[in-house]
Amino acid sequence: MAKRRLRRHARAWHLWAMGVGAVISGDFFGWNYGLATGGFGGMLCAVLVMTVLYLGPVSYTHLDVYKRQCDTRPPMLQKLQV
Repeated sequence: MAKRRLRRHARAWHLWAMGVGAVISGDFFGWNYGLATGGFGGMLCAVLVMTVLYLGPVSYTHLDVYKRQCDTRPPMLQKLQV
C-alpha cells in the first residue's frame, strides 16, 4: 500500500498547451455551439449586443473622467452640482 502513489504527469507547459488548444478550437468560448444553434446571424446579433453592453459603461466612464479633468474649480467646489 505504501508503494501506490499518484505520479505527476502534466506540468505547467502541458496545462498551458491544453488551455491554448481549447481556446483555439473554440470549445472554451462556445463558438462551435453558437454557430451550430444560432447560425452566423445569431452570432452577429450576440456580438452586437455585447458591443453595446461593453461600450455603454466604458464611454460613460470616459466622459465622466474627461468632465472631471476639464473642471478647473478647486476640489471642494467640484463636488457641487452647478
